[in-house]
Amino acid sequence: MPNLTSQLVEYWTNETWVNIELDTYTYDLNGNLLTSKYQWWNNEVWNVSKRYTYTYDQNNNLLSEQYNNYTLKIYEYNNKNRTSYVKQMRSDDGWLNYFKVDYGYNILNNLTYEIYNEWKDSTWISYTKDSYAYGSESNIASILYQYMSSNTWGDIQKETYEYNAYGNLSSYNYAWWDGSNWNITNNDGSIRFTDSFNNQFEIYGSPIEISYKQITSTDINNSIINSFSLSQNYPNPFNPSTTISYSLEQNGFTQLKVYDMLGREVADLVNKEEAMGNYKVQFNAKNLSSGVYIYRLHASAGSATGFVESKKMLLIK
Repeated sequence: MPNLTSQLVEYWTNETWVNIELDTYTYDLNGNLLTSKYQWWNNEVWNVSKRYTYTYDQNNNLLSEQYNNYTLKIYEYNNKNRTSYVKQMRSDDGWLNYFKVDYGYNILNNLTYEIYNEWKDSTWISYTKDSYAYGSESNIASILYQYMSSNTWGDIQKETYEYNAYGNLSSYNYAWWDGSNWNITNNDGSIRFTDSFNNQFEIYGSPIEISYKQITSTDINNSIINSFSLSQNYPNPFNPSTTISYSLEQNGFTQLKVYDMLGREVADLVNKEEAMGNYKVQFNAKNLSSGVYIYRLHASAGSATGFVESKKMLLIK
């Protein structure tokens, strides 16, 4: 797909088109985005509201992202994974460190920890740590949340997970540390998960036991769903997760994809045959930058071209 270089937004009034916004983009030879500039029309001239600049390494990994002259994000990598993320803020003395996140991985390239640090008195001070342990098939077995106190990691809370023979989540437990014991409190905690059939769920509470049963037939009241539709995601704006709902009037092949404002696909959420019904899909944008994204539903049934609808959503980090 060719790279988008400009986008002009106008509105129609008094029998003429009037400028609203102009977005322009530049790229390197590998197709990586180098600059994005957003301008708004005021008093017959274009005024720059936002400008982003990006740099990359030889493997096309994003190395830096600068917003106007206010914030700078710097990324480091090993052979395959991002190992750190530093955010800096502009001051009269130049760029000053604000916070840093360090990442660790196991030999299977699964994330094993995230450490959040803040810059204080010319050094990095560690504050919190999330540690991940895995079972078979790289399923997360536990997440331990800790904080730094007197140069020692102290426990805060933990989540544990178990799975059935098909790799589906079968149990979830949330516990908090009172200084000497782990305590389980009903209704604390929440989980979002996808089963082996790519069905997505969100459940609140703890402990949670989950069982599965294969459905061999369904009895659907056709009067309940009488059209194809795509709903606005909720919440919107969001960080980092949001839910997208849609309805299918007929059985058919369904695609739900997410694109950035340059038209590049950033997520393939649904790509399969689906029966008539109502659906909800969880979208997690933890690896994406803040900005406007477009999600597009294409259902093959319904007409010669199928049902197609797109909507915008706003990620704010």
